[in-house]
Amino acid sequence: MSNARDIADAGHHIKAWVNFNGSVTFSPNPTTPASSQNIIRAVYNFSSIQEHSGGDYTLTFENAMDNRNYAVVFGAGRTQTGSVNSMTVGCLKEGYAPSALSFRMTINYQNGGLATTTGDISVAVFAT
Repeated sequence: MSNARDIADAGHHIKAWVNFNGSVTFSPNPTTPASSQNIIRAVYNFSSIQEHSGGDYTLTFENAMDNRNYAVVFGAGRTQTGSVNSMTVGCLKEGYAPSALSFRMTINYQNGGLATTTGDISVAVFAT
């Protein structure tokens, strides 16, 4: 498969996506934020995001996947400036296997520490 059209035609579809503000502490249900700031900017097929600590989250699907064989793509950006640790990387949390219902993820600085002030986090899930 060489392009997006081939991938889409082969039945690989986006099953869930979300864009949220990771610099705000929030309750397990992001539709009821702990502050007046906008936490969830856009969402499809995620029912909740639980923050374990800054940069460490569990995302729960509204409609479960068929199995745990799905691909997760992360994007993150910082809202603060002046730090040498400005590059961030999203990944599935080590030691926590994804399930058909949810997965645990972290947003990390390039040096490995948790990114606790990441203002823009985007996640997309693809599956057949």
